[in-house]
Amino acid sequence: MDVASARQMFATTLGSFSFKVTCVDSGEAALETLEQAPVDDPFRLVLMDYMMPGMDGIETSRRIKKSPRLSDVPTIIMVTAFSRDEVMNEAREARLEGFLTKPVTPSELLDTIVSTLVTKGGLTRERPPSTRWKIPPLENGRGAHVLLVEDNTINQLVAQDLLTQAGMQVTIADNGRQALELAGKNVFDLILMDIQMPEMDGFEVTRAIRGNPSLAQPPIIAMTAHAMSGDREKCLIAGMDDHVAKPIEPKVLFETLKKWMPVLDQEPVKPTPRLEEATDGSTILPSHLDGIDIENGLRRTGGNRRLYVDLLKLFVTDHGHDGRVITQALADNDIKLVQRTAHTLKGVAGGIGALALYTSAQHVETALQEGRSDGLKTLIEILIRDLEEVVDHLKTTVAPPPLSDMSTRTEKPWDRETMTILMDAFQKLADELDPDMEVKAKEINRLLHDHGSSHTALGDRLLDQAANLDFEEALETLARLREAIGSGQPSLSDDRHESEAEKPGDESHE
Repeated sequence: MDVASARQMFATTLGSFSFKVTCVDSGEAALETLEQAPVDDPFRLVLMDYMMPGMDGIETSRRIKKSPRLSDVPTIIMVTAFSRDEVMNEAREARLEGFLTKPVTPSELLDTIVSTLVTKGGLTRERPPSTRWKIPPLENGRGAHVLLVEDNTINQLVAQDLLTQAGMQVTIADNGRQALELAGKNVFDLILMDIQMPEMDGFEVTRAIRGNPSLAQPPIIAMTAHAMSGDREKCLIAGMDDHVAKPIEPKVLFETLKKWMPVLDQEPVKPTPRLEEATDGSTILPSHLDGIDIENGLRRTGGNRRLYVDLLKLFVTDHGHDGRVITQALADNDIKLVQRTAHTLKGVAGGIGALALYTSAQHVETALQEGRSDGLKTLIEILIRDLEEVVDHLKTTVAPPPLSDMSTRTEKPWDRETMTILMDAFQKLADELDPDMEVKAKEINRLLHDHGSSHTALGDRLLDQAANLDFEEALETLARLREAIGSGQPSLSDDRHESEAEKPGDESHE
C-alpha cells in the first residue's frame, strides 16, 4: 500500500491477530520482497491495494502469480475503495482469492482472511481452549483505577471484565455528563472514552477535562468505531492521548494501556473467579450459532464463556427488536434514529462475533452518513434479515424464554390505568428535560412487551429516544403511543369493572 497511514493501520490490526507483518509501499517492492523471502519461510498471504502509482494491484498480482522465482505462490486478497463491480472482474481474471472494500474493520479483515485461507485449504481452523485468551495481570497497571465511559451495556460488560481480569478497578459512566461529574470527584489513573454518546460525546467530555486545570489529567484513550487516521487526528486535537478500535480486541487494548498507564505500586484488584464450564443449562454455549463466529466472540471476552453467554442473552433482550425500531423509524422518515440504531447494532454485533450482521449494519450506517438513498431499502432489508437470523437462533438455544414468562404473557391483564400513570410520569420528566425519563420509558416498554402489545415498536422507539435524550422526539412518540393505546380494545381490568358494575346488589365488590 502506498499510503503510510493505511499501512500502519493494517499492520497494527494484523499484529493484534498474531500475524507476522511486512509492509511495502509499491507493487515493485512487493514483488521483490516476495521473491527474496527465504525458501523455508515464504510469505503465505498478501493484502494488495488496488490503486497504486506505477504497477497497480492487479498488475502486481498477475506478476506474482506468474513469477518463476516463487515456488509457493501466496494467497492474495485485493483491498480497494472502489465498488466490487468495478474491480471484481479484473480480480477474477487475475485469479485472486479474496476481496475487501475500504473502509475495512478489524472484524471484516479477520473474517475475510480466515474464510479465504480455509477455502483455499491453506489454513485449518482449530477451536482452541478458552485458556488461550485468558488475560494476564497488567504489571505496570497493578491496582489502577480506570474510568470506563460507555453508554452501551454489552460494551460495558466486555471492557469491565477485561480490565478487572487484568487487575484493575473499574468505574463506569453511562454517559458524558456522568463521566465529567465522576472526573471532578475522583482521581483516575486512566480514562477509556467512548466517542459517540448522547448529550455529551467523548470529544466534548475530553475538552472539558483538559480545559479544567483543577481536575486530574490522566491519559485518555478513545474508543472509536474505526482505526482510521482521521479518527486519530480528531482524538488528538480534542486532547486524547491515543485510541483503540471497537469492537475491542483484547491484545490491542492492553498494548495501548501498557503504553499509557502510569507505573503504579499497588495491589491488583482480585479478579472475579471465572466459571469456564457451564454448571447449569442456562450457561451452556452451543458448538454452533447461526450468524455468529463463536471463536471470534470468545476472543473478545478473553475466553470468558460465562460472560459470553450472558452477552448473547443480553443481545436478544436489548437488540432483538432493533429491526422493528428501524422499520418504524424509516416509515416516519426519522433517518437520525435509523442511523443511530444501525451504529449501535454494528458495535454490539462485532462484540459478540456476529460478523455478517456487523457488516450489514455498517453498510446501512455508511450509506446514511454519505446521504445515499439509492439501494438503502435493500441494505436495510439485509440488515434486518441478518439480525433475525442471529436473534431467532439465540432465542431457541442460548436465550429461550422461560415457560413461566409465556404463561404470564397470556394470563396477565392489560392494565391501562398503570400505563396511563407511567405515560403521565414520562411526559412530566420529558417536559422538564429530566434524563430520568429513561427509567419510565423502560417500564412502559416492558409493560408493552409483557402483554404482547401490537404497539411494541413505539415502545422500543420511545426507549431509544429517551436513552439518547431526544426530548422533543420522545414527546412526539409518546403522543402517538397514547393515541394508539386509546384506540385499542378495552383492558381486561376494564371488562372486570364493567361486569361488576352490572351487579349493584352485590356489596362484596367495591
